[in-house]
Amino acid sequence: MTKDLCFWSIGDGECAFMLQTLVNSFRKAGMTEDFHVFSDRPIEGAITHLVEPFDKRGFFFKFAFLQSEVAKWDYKYFIFLDADTIFLRKPKPLIPLLEKSPLHFFLETPLTQMTGDKQWWNCPADQYVEMMRDCGVTTPEIYCMNAGFCLIKKEAISIACGLAQDFYDYARSHGYIFPDEPLWNYAMHMLCDKPEKHLLKDHFDVWCSDWKGIFADQLPDGKPWTFHDYMTDDSRLVNPAIVHVLRSKELLVAEGMRK
Repeated sequence: MTKDLCFWSIGDGECAFMLQTLVNSFRKAGMTEDFHVFSDRPIEGAITHLVEPFDKRGFFFKFAFLQSEVAKWDYKYFIFLDADTIFLRKPKPLIPLLEKSPLHFFLETPLTQMTGDKQWWNCPADQYVEMMRDCGVTTPEIYCMNAGFCLIKKEAISIACGLAQDFYDYARSHGYIFPDEPLWNYAMHMLCDKPEKHLLKDHFDVWCSDWKGIFADQLPDGKPWTFHDYMTDDSRLVNPAIVHVLRSKELLVAEGMRK
């Protein structure tokens, strides 16, 4: 019987300890869905798929595992979380985040409104927007995003990854070697019904990324904190159920080693 949803993540070496912290917080928050992990050791509370060392350049392993392994699993929807993520409480139902689209990322700053020398992944914002336009993106606004949370419908896996590859090839022909994030962003803008339905600012209760390092010295405890926009540094008080604590890796490893 096909289940609606599963979560999945990847982490080996020290990242396996971060993965254990993520799964522990997932279960502590009362989440009951299957959580699949690719790791070099068993992760308690998850369905572990043991893997050999893999190429981590550009984070392209996300595309590789998604296409070669995850797409075979018997679920309708998949949520990927970076290993450096923690649950503080049970979020509201997540599948509705798709709206009418087969793919969801939380979109952040409109790059189409950036001026001056603003860059994203070492590419001028206006140049990135131009390449997106060249490759068929017609939405009035083009946003940036963080790839730490991805919700995708099973039927969209092949086309989303194909779009990402196409944009990688086009950007490379123009001198830009992008990692996964700008590529996912292209697929997102091509596949989503309306980008404005996926804006992070409307979902700060669900997920947020602490790229600024607010929690570099202490993991979040469920209290509100100040989020800063990556491109503009505009601030807002937030209290998401799920936090991508990408500057807290040492703390996550230490927490995972205690379990």
